[in-house]
Amino acid sequence: MTPSHPLPPLTSFWTPGGRLHVCPTQEGVYLSVDRYGAGSQELTLSREQALDLLRLLREEVGADDR
Repeated sequence: MTPSHPLPPLTSFWTPGGRLHVCPTQEGVYLSVDRYGAGSQELTLSREQALDLLRLLREEVGADDR
């Protein structure tokens, strides 16, 4: 089956503990966490939830001032 619209890019991050996959969707953001030696977990955030998460991460980690 061919999708009616192109699939968005999937961005993956690798760490010693596992992988994080991030994919934008029309509804928000799809996240998948694959921990090595454990099962994976999936989550879809709405656009508003994703923006709230970005704000929280900036507060905790610090914003890039470029």
